[in-house]
Amino acid sequence: MKKGLLISFILIIIAAIVGYFALFYVKKYTISFDLNYETEQTVESIKDIEGTRLTLPQPIRDGFTFTGWYYDEEYTQPFELIKMPKKDVKLYASWDMYIITFNTNGGSNLLPYIKVKGTNIVAPTLPTKDSNRFLGWFTDATLTTEYVFSTMPEENLTLYASWMQICVVSFNMSGYEVIDTPETQILDAGNYVVDPNLSSSRAGYGLTGWYTEKECVNEWNFASDRADRDVTLYACWTQEFYTISFNNNGGEGITPATQQGLSYLTKITKPTVEPTYAGYVFCGWWLKDGVDFVQEWNFSSDLPSDDMTLYAGWGIVGSNELYNFYELSNCVKLVSYNSETITEETLVIPSYINGKKVLSIGTSAFDSMNSANDYNIDGASNVVLPEFLTTINDKAFYTCLSLTDIVIPSGVTSIGKMAFSNCYNMYDLILNEGLKNIGEKAFYQCTSLLTDGKLVIPSTCLSVEASSFEIAFVNKAIKELEIKNGVVLIGKSAFMYAYILKIDIPDSVERIEQEAFRYCYYLTRVDIGKGIQSIGNYAFSNCYSSMYISIDRKIPPTINAIGLFGTITADNQRPNFFITVPEGSIDAYKAVVNWNYYYSSRYITYYLDDSSITYPNRPWNPQNKIADI
Repeated sequence: MKKGLLISFILIIIAAIVGYFALFYVKKYTISFDLNYETEQTVESIKDIEGTRLTLPQPIRDGFTFTGWYYDEEYTQPFELIKMPKKDVKLYASWDMYIITFNTNGGSNLLPYIKVKGTNIVAPTLPTKDSNRFLGWFTDATLTTEYVFSTMPEENLTLYASWMQICVVSFNMSGYEVIDTPETQILDAGNYVVDPNLSSSRAGYGLTGWYTEKECVNEWNFASDRADRDVTLYACWTQEFYTISFNNNGGEGITPATQQGLSYLTKITKPTVEPTYAGYVFCGWWLKDGVDFVQEWNFSSDLPSDDMTLYAGWGIVGSNELYNFYELSNCVKLVSYNSETITEETLVIPSYINGKKVLSIGTSAFDSMNSANDYNIDGASNVVLPEFLTTINDKAFYTCLSLTDIVIPSGVTSIGKMAFSNCYNMYDLILNEGLKNIGEKAFYQCTSLLTDGKLVIPSTCLSVEASSFEIAFVNKAIKELEIKNGVVLIGKSAFMYAYILKIDIPDSVERIEQEAFRYCYYLTRVDIGKGIQSIGNYAFSNCYSSMYISIDRKIPPTINAIGLFGTITADNQRPNFFITVPEGSIDAYKAVVNWNYYYSSRYITYYLDDSSITYPNRPWNPQNKIADI
């Protein structure tokens, strides 16, 4: 009994102590107030325990009506509690609030402004609308009165967005990627599209206009058509075909028939019958400028570039102490060398004979193997060609064994077939801009050519014909090769056996014919430009065992059969063999039977820089490596 009373007494004491601390140490919370304008007036904070009934202050401000308390300065969340919350809060006074609503007229949505009158305001973040440019905010739906943001008005307001339709005009080169695509134009609807006026042209083709569809049906008129929608304009290319006529130029005989439909890489057929003219010798077919002859046409190497007339050239036979020649009305054509000995290492072929320009060097004129030539120029290591020379005919310097270097003048448009073939000691060669074609076997078996230098094919050259620089079984000529943008065709076996480590095929090249770089044993890297359309069989066959090929064309170029790179039967056994193609185009390459069958496991889309490639050391014995390639 006494024990129970004791326990009850202890519990009463504990309860009294807890109640005492609960009464004097309970948690209190604070509500602070911000009048939300610049003033020295303050509102006393409320500090009380949770659940206590609240009586909020009602501040006074001259010229304004108090409209309530909010949790935030933007008045988006009103304070509506009637009892003390279980947290500290800060409340903001609201004064005469008004709303600006933004009607974006189809643009992106914007939150309204809910602010006190007189509050400084600025324009909201610009809305966006597809294919439109934002012009501004207006107070009326008809968009006549533009609104200027300054302070919040004393009324609710709706603002309307004004838009201008914009048109995106892009250009498509219709598969011809060599010329840079013109920049996209973004225009206000109703404006004129600016004619891109391409800065460069396409060899053998004319740009007939820009069309609104790839089939070239509706042409865009830059002078009258106005942009009213997004549109892609397609370049329309038309291949040019030339008509070649002949003029006997006073001579007798049947005038050769006109030749039509010749393209820029098609040669003119040489007439089989030559005209005659009493008292004169026939000197070939020539181009004229007015009344003057300017270039003898070499049917084996010259390429047409326009409609033209070829005139029979008439001259008289002439000779001096060094040369036999034909003297035409305004120029001279060299026929052969006329001296028994060469006294100087440098032979300077004159630019004038009898006061007339030397324009042409005839077929086999300095050919040391030509039995019709009584003398040759063996002994002259350096030959300086005439300043105004325009034609180097076939075999002009065939087998000139002492010749070591030559500079082709800029007036020469083509180098004839076998013109410098078998010049075994020719070491240096400079091809100047102006050259359009390098004829078949022009420098065939020039086995010493640029063994420690670079061969540069100029940008004006359209075609490097078959075996032009083929150096059979030697592999020491042409240490470096630069093909400038402008070349269209690399012919069969053109650089076979070259000494090069790598080659950059420019965007302008459309065709690489069979065996063009075959047996270039050291060739390790090949970068092929975006203009390539076809690559012939064995074009890069039997090169170094590790090859890195980059093709910058999204549409796979045509390949006819096997043997493009390396030896096909061993292709997938080579440890380092990759083909880089543009990103997103691997599937296109794999969809083509030959590309997929032989190279499907070799495609990559990232570009390998030289630091990641191991190049072979030169020289080494390539014949011992053929089995490994």
